[in-house]
Amino acid sequence: MPLDRVSLCSLGCPGTPSVDQTGLEFTKIHLLCLPSAGIKGMCHHTPTTPSQQNISYLAPALNSCPDFFVMDSKLPVTTQGSQQTQPPQRHYGITSPISLAAPKETDCLLTQKLIETLKPFGVFEEEEELQRRILILGKLNNLVKEWIREISESKNLPQSVIENVGGKIFTFGSYRLGVHTKGADIDALCVAPRHVDRSDFFTSFYEKLKLQEEVKDLRAVEEAFVPVIKLCFDGIEIDILFARLALQTIPEDLDLRDDSLLKNLDIRCIRSLNGCRVTDEILHLVPNIDNFRLTLRAIKLWAKRHNIYSNILGFLGGVSWAMLVARTCQLYPNAIASTLVHKFFLVFSKWFMRQIKLLCYLCEPTLQINAELLTTICVLTSDVLIGWVELTHTTAFVLNASKSIGYVFVIVFFLFSFFLIFLKLLFIILTKP
Repeated sequence: MPLDRVSLCSLGCPGTPSVDQTGLEFTKIHLLCLPSAGIKGMCHHTPTTPSQQNISYLAPALNSCPDFFVMDSKLPVTTQGSQQTQPPQRHYGITSPISLAAPKETDCLLTQKLIETLKPFGVFEEEEELQRRILILGKLNNLVKEWIREISESKNLPQSVIENVGGKIFTFGSYRLGVHTKGADIDALCVAPRHVDRSDFFTSFYEKLKLQEEVKDLRAVEEAFVPVIKLCFDGIEIDILFARLALQTIPEDLDLRDDSLLKNLDIRCIRSLNGCRVTDEILHLVPNIDNFRLTLRAIKLWAKRHNIYSNILGFLGGVSWAMLVARTCQLYPNAIASTLVHKFFLVFSKWFMRQIKLLCYLCEPTLQINAELLTTICVLTSDVLIGWVELTHTTAFVLNASKSIGYVFVIVFFLFSFFLIFLKLLFIILTKP
């Protein structure tokens, strides 16, 4: 469908200098909007006083036009009699925010009510339990450092290297995001230098864990897609992955978001690093981490109560919900949790599944991947998800079948759909010159 370019500032607007000389500076933004929305024009006024800078200016456009995006960022214009312009607020994501409105007093009251509403459901952990988790992770981190030093000595590394060899435990998942619930497990990653092999992790480190009195239910799953050691450390369940970096030592301030760390790594190490890298990137791309965490707690509880929180069954998992909430936070950077929960449903009730949501610009891939093939995979997978949702609704509501029968239909359909995807990709590869 063709798109029209609509200017948000119309002639004769009170914000134009010829009509209004009250010291308002005026920003002109262009919007891509469907013609059916019927938007003739609107304007955005930013008062020069810093305390009144943040006002809502795109909410009417969102309500009227679900399929839109901002073409260019704000361009502040100095008003008559003023020599200074307000520095533009940093915007997160690939588009400008929908609204920069600051929270009102009623929003703060609603946020407090939201917290009180969530407490009975056990989404918040007591401070004592939180400190216990930190203590356990500290013990595990010391075990890793001690184990790596022992491996270094057994391989006759210089003493200067052994003293600074390092090694570290990183966390990811709900614990790293700060949205874990009472009794939740911890996803951890053991990062080791280049002279420590994966086989060492599943042999000597496994045996070292066996000797710890606090460790129970220890088991290694080395053949998994992402190899992992599972254990219960002093009553807390922990899943530990392993990644060996191409570094001689592991510094304490290591940033796993650095793409250069992925060079010359084993594919299993890259998979193990993905969890930490994605989690850290999400936290880096949201304007306010506290607002993001409270909003995500509320959305995760809603999804679980509606039985649509399950990666295994084909619904969205924890990372997917976190990405959607993060995108909402980017669109409303100054909003607090009560507003963000409302805007979450407003934005994604108008979102079409084929439109891929991005939290940041895509960088050049390290590996040479066929872009056309990757796009085809995304589109075909989206088709499978859409068909799966339609099949679920048909099975559950039209046929009024039981859950077990419905799951059988879903699994059969899912397997058949992926078989068709495989044939389609095979055809593309064979016919590509």
